[in-house]
Amino acid sequence: SFVTDVITGRVEFDMTKYTYLAKLQSTNKVLVAHKTGFKSWAEAVDASRKAPLKIGVGQHGRTNHIAGIVLAEALDLNARFITAQSTAGNMSMVIRGDVQLGVASDDSISNLIQSKEVRVLLTYKETDEYQGAVSMKELGHPEMAEYGSSHRFAIAPPQLPKEINLFLINALKKTMADKEFMDWARKADFAFNPIYGDESLAMARKYIQFYEKMEPTLKKYL
Repeated sequence: SFVTDVITGRVEFDMTKYTYLAKLQSTNKVLVAHKTGFKSWAEAVDASRKAPLKIGVGQHGRTNHIAGIVLAEALDLNARFITAQSTAGNMSMVIRGDVQLGVASDDSISNLIQSKEVRVLLTYKETDEYQGAVSMKELGHPEMAEYGSSHRFAIAPPQLPKEINLFLINALKKTMADKEFMDWARKADFAFNPIYGDESLAMARKYIQFYEKMEPTLKKYL
């Protein structure tokens, strides 16, 4: 959402000027229905041919809304996005039946998925965890796993002295290797998949460039 705020002119930063220390974590976005709703993605697509799907996306212009836009554009999906103040509010709309589908990060609604209150119909990444779901890769858009997800970076001010940069990167690497910390992360169901330094900057540049190309589309929705 920060990337798209810059592209649509809401804030003015040159994001490539920061010192990128690491990409620490990535989310996996999923599209879910209530347990009494659509039983498959194919069923949802069939319904969209008759009327726009009502899809809950959380806050306007934030990551779940952006993920929904990317999905709709990639699949030419007939959809109408309904916003809410939070992921909790979004899932409440799904459970009440106010919307037919909801977009969320799977880690933020893991309790609802595990209790089978909601059913994952589509995942931006692989389908290993979600029997019966389809992935964006299977639908012909493998790049959506990266660009439809949100990524959390550790950054520092521009032109950070090299020795400080390396010191901070090494500190992050030591943290990721710390057994006590990683045990806590597993218990909290918080997965890290870090890349560091120039490699994280290269990933950020790709991400920014993807959304720069989507500027007309983003302005249409936002």
